[in-house]
Formats: sequence, structure tokens, C-alpha cells
Amino acid sequence: MFKTISEIIIHAGIIQGVFTAFVIWKMKNRFYSLQIPLILCVTLIIAHNFYLGSHAAEIFESPFILAEPFIFLIGPLLFFHLRYIAYHQKLSWEDSSHIVPFLLFFLTFIPGLSHGKQTVYYGFLHNNSLAVTALLWILMASQMIFYWHRMSSVNKDYKKKLGDELSQIESYDTSWIRTFTILFLITFTVVAIVLVFIVRNDNLDKFQIPLPLFFSFTLFYLSFKAITQKVPVFQEEPIVKELSSNAPDPQKEAGLKKQLSDLMEEKQPFLEPDLTLKDLANQMGIGRNQLSYLINNAFQSNFYLFVNIYRVEYLKKKMLDDKQKRFTILALAYDSGFNSKSSFNAIFKKITGLTPSEYRNRLS
Repeated sequence: MFKTISEIIIHAGIIQGVFTAFVIWKMKNRFYSLQIPLILCVTLIIAHNFYLGSHAAEIFESPFILAEPFIFLIGPLLFFHLRYIAYHQKLSWEDSSHIVPFLLFFLTFIPGLSHGKQTVYYGFLHNNSLAVTALLWILMASQMIFYWHRMSSVNKDYKKKLGDELSQIESYDTSWIRTFTILFLITFTVVAIVLVFIVRNDNLDKFQIPLPLFFSFTLFYLSFKAITQKVPVFQEEPIVKELSSNAPDPQKEAGLKKQLSDLMEEKQPFLEPDLTLKDLANQMGIGRNQLSYLINNAFQSNFYLFVNIYRVEYLKKKMLDDKQKRFTILALAYDSGFNSKSSFNAIFKKITGLTPSEYRNRLS
């Protein structure tokens, strides 16, 4: 029964991958285009593991007990996708260096294609197939650690950019890419350990279902994120200019600070859930760079925190109003400019040090 259900899920994963890639291609959105090779790569991994896995030796006698070359492309493709979201950076010829590990994998087969086991090199690989296979998967895990580190740096810059531009950043979050990377890293590590301590040449079939099944579930997750991920379109020029020649004089800065505070108190633009830096700059009648500089320096904050402080203060006043006590906290939050329960709870606790429920109970 387990095997039958697993095979159904695996086949569904393959179909899902092809279908999702087709849907993204039809969307014709440049910000999602790099997801197509990523999704197709995972789909190919599933198909290769499930259909070819235990029959690979019939086609070519590999020195590796468990070989999956396409996994070497997952890290680079994830990195390219996140980099494009964060920096709008397109692929270049320099990026071809990222596929070197993938190409090196195939170079190990060249002696076998030419002379079979007659070469000393290939004979050594075959005589130590378990060790070299474990080493292969350790190298995969090492590669994923490298890309996890690089993506962490890109994601940090991306979150800062979101905080400088948007008042709601949760729907643009790309932390799932790091989660996806960690899932693969754990898998590679576990497989390497199992190969070293458990597996022998005669029981490779133990991997025929678990590995493609895991990749199928990760593909479902990837497909969902690929369709639902929102990508903001930022202007290409830097939004903060810290050179003294671009900074307003103290008197002008004080005037702009008061103008912004009055605008936030009187017109309450923070009640608009999708308020952006550009929107507020237009209401102020100044440039977005100038507004960003003002918020960063005069208020010692970024745009995201600046706007949400006003939302929290507005909500706290509503909680004190007896007429509002019949409404739930979440209803009041939506009325205060928040559009997500999770983001509301997180920002409220960050600003007040209490959860919304704890704060309301203290008022009682």
C-alpha cells in the first residue's frame, strides 16, 4: 500500500513540475522566468531517480552506487533566482562557472566510456564505489552549504531593501528559498551517512522510493511558492544617499520632519495596507530618495518600521475606545492598516514587547 501511494505521489510530482513550468512560461513575467529551469531540474531529478535509478547499470556501469548529477544544478539555480529577485541581475557568461561541478561529474565517466575498467583510475573507482559515492553526496552537501551562505547574504540585502520601500513585506518574503536549500542539505547529508554505515551494493533499491518521494514533496512546495511569490519592482537607482552634498540642511530637515509627522497624524496614510515609500513621497511632494533619507536620519528608522509604528499606535487608541471593544483584535488590526495576521502579531510584539492579547488584557 505504501509503495502504491508513493508511486502515485511521485508521478503526480512529475506532472506537477511540467505543468507549473508551463504555467510560469505562459505568465511571461521576467521575474519568474528563472524558476522554470529550477522546477524542470527537480522534475528531472525525480524522473531520473524513479525510472532510471536501479536500472542505470544496465545502460552504463557507473562507479557510483547512487548517482544524481542534476542535483549539482539546484544550488546555482536557486541562487540565480534569488539574486534576480533581489538585484534584478540577469545571467552573464561569468555565471557559467557555477555549473563546473555539474560538468566535472560527467568528466569522471570519460575513462569508462573510452576503456571501461581497463584504466587504473576507473578500476579504483569501481573497487571503492561505496566510498566514492558517499564522497559524491558529501560534495553535494558542501556545495549546498556554499550556496546557502551566499543566499543568506543576498536575502539580508533584499529584506533591507523591502524595509526601505514597503510597509507590508511579508508577502514578498523569500526565506522559503533558504528553507528549500536546508531541506536539500539535510537530504544530502543523510544519504551520505546512510551510504557509509548501512548501504551495500546489493540493496540500492531502498533508495528507489524514498529519494524521488522526497523530491516530489519539495517540488509541490516549490511549485506553490513559484506561483504565489510576489516580486516588488524597485527603481534601479539607490534609494538612500548619504553624501553630505545631497543631505538637506538642518533647518530644512526639521521642517520636512514636522511636515511628515503632521501628514501621518492628520491624513493617516498608514491606513492604506499597501502604502509604499513612493506613495508617501508623492503625498509629501518630495522625491522618494529624499523621503528615505529623512526617515533614516531624522526618525532613525526604515520605512517599514516607521509606518507600522503609526499603525500600532492607532490600534492601541482603538483598544482604549469602549465602542471598539466588541470587535476582535484582528478586526481592529485590519482597520488599522495591517493585512496579515502573522505580520501584525510580529510587528506588534516587536514594538510593544507584548502580544496583542497580552496588551489588551492589561488594559482590562
